[in-house]
Amino acid sequence: MDSFAEEWGRENGIKVTVDHVNVGDLKPLVDAETAKGEGHDLFELVSPPANLENHVMDLTDVNLEAQSRFGEQISLCTNSSYNATTGKFYGFCHGWVPDPGDYRRSLWEKVDRPQGPDSWDELLESGSRIKSELTIQMGTGMAHEL
Repeated sequence: MDSFAEEWGRENGIKVTVDHVNVGDLKPLVDAETAKGEGHDLFELVSPPANLENHVMDLTDVNLEAQSRFGEQISLCTNSSYNATTGKFYGFCHGWVPDPGDYRRSLWEKVDRPQGPDSWDELLESGSRIKSELTIQMGTGMAHEL
């Protein structure tokens, strides 16, 4: 990606520098640079940057151009980059990925769920059995975390 960006910059008369930032450090960096009003011009974030709406350019033109070329965005992408109240695209969501849960098979097999749970009810019921029968605390991250 770096070479693509640098080549694009040369072809368009723009100096492009690509910085790789640890994902855990990205949000604090974006917030600090936004507060100072200086720093990077373009960020790729892993969550919707709605808090930056008043500090970024309206990207409606970019979103409409992409839709004219590639078709309508799926609603998840639109909802991750568009504020319907202000009518402003504060970002461009070029894709998304599911964030699946991972289960330690050896524990779930012992509570008769070798493929893991299929529902929240099964997660609660079988997770409770893992804790009570195997004395292993079962936890699920629900916070905005990495």
